[in-house]
Amino acid sequence: MNAYSPKVSVIMPVYNGEKFLREAIDSIFAQKAEDFELIVVDDGSSDKTPYILQSYSDGRLQIITQTNKGQAAARNSGIKMSRGEYIALLDCDDRASSDRLALQIDFLDSHPHHVMVGGQLRMMTADGLPIYLEEVPTNEDIIQQELAKDGFPFLNSSIMFRRRQAIECGLYDERLRHYEDSEFIQRLSLRGKMANLPLEVGDYRITPGAVSNRSRTVLRARKKVLDGCRRGDVEKDYLDILEQDELGRGYRVDFSLYALRVGSAYLHKGFNRAMARVYLWKAVRTWPFNDRAWFNLFLCYLPQVLINSIVRIRRLLR
Repeated sequence: MNAYSPKVSVIMPVYNGEKFLREAIDSIFAQKAEDFELIVVDDGSSDKTPYILQSYSDGRLQIITQTNKGQAAARNSGIKMSRGEYIALLDCDDRASSDRLALQIDFLDSHPHHVMVGGQLRMMTADGLPIYLEEVPTNEDIIQQELAKDGFPFLNSSIMFRRRQAIECGLYDERLRHYEDSEFIQRLSLRGKMANLPLEVGDYRITPGAVSNRSRTVLRARKKVLDGCRRGDVEKDYLDILEQDELGRGYRVDFSLYALRVGSAYLHKGFNRAMARVYLWKAVRTWPFNDRAWFNLFLCYLPQVLINSIVRIRRLLR
């Protein structure tokens, strides 16, 4: 039996992720820090994912194959199999910077009272085009304030946490298919401090069908689910809302919401009106009932000072 324990275990769930999986894996094998294992959990893929995984001969790659159980169960399977002192997460369509593991290992080694550390990610389109740098808070007080409001001041593909504390707090709640990250982080935060490095640690790919593309109604339902988890009683009505949202969305709606998110990001954060118009026009042509896409497309043709004023007013009215 191999008693060797690497410093960090990288957990990567994948479900039909053939398109970007090799990029994600290669970004881990290109790390400057070499004391790691990569655990890829194939969550019932029916595409070429198994063939891609079998093409690697690096002994640091561990593969778990299971029937489709969802992201939370896949992450739990990886963590339970892991041997590292630290756990790093990376989604199968994102990329890690070559110094990511080294930077975060150094931080946790030198900050024993911290249970988790994240970092900044560069946002990109599904095709890999850069949009903007997503900046999460690095100030400890702001992070605590966000957590206290049930916020999520982190980026999933940037976080590294201590394995022992994660297991002690019960890992991910497998009843939840989309809000499991925030709920897990809330419980983990009770066991120590959390931080974000002020450095870029990778690239986050926005893709059609992503949870973060969803409507505010669905996001509010997830908030209710989080509240229910805290009470120990997940409300079925809100789980039903999430399930209906999952079943009722076709490709056109998924792509339109994806194009809306990318176009809005180019407009409000990347400050690239030309690219914003390209994606927002795609959003309305694919699904003409996307009112948020029409609104942002309208903003694209206004002076910047007027855009800023309208955005501020809308925020105050929410």
